[in-house]
Amino acid sequence: MLSILANIMERIITSKLTNLNLLPDNMYGGRKNYGTTDAIQALDTCVENNKNRNVCIMALDVEGGFDNLDLDRTCNMIGEKDKHLGDWIKSWEHYRQTVYRFSVRYGAPFRTNGAPRAAY
Repeated sequence: MLSILANIMERIITSKLTNLNLLPDNMYGGRKNYGTTDAIQALDTCVENNKNRNVCIMALDVEGGFDNLDLDRTCNMIGEKDKHLGDWIKSWEHYRQTVYRFSVRYGAPFRTNGAPRAAY
């Protein structure tokens, strides 16, 4: 259930950041109407437009890149465009808690933000 809620929140935040023009046009991940085929088409267009030149293409997928993101700095940058959204994201990340419910019984709440992920 947590992954479903996280995906919903990711889409809401991505939509807001897109509306504030804080995401570059060449960012394809997690954006509505942008996908792998769009990235491939952009790459193909770049190669086609530079046929008579030497072209170097580098693709990066930094594992854990967002795990090391400076949240306060990012929220301040977002807050320059939309203070309410920047404050909301910071609050959501810093004070997130989870509670498990079994039938009608609730477990003790525990923090689910900023905790290191288990090694697999």
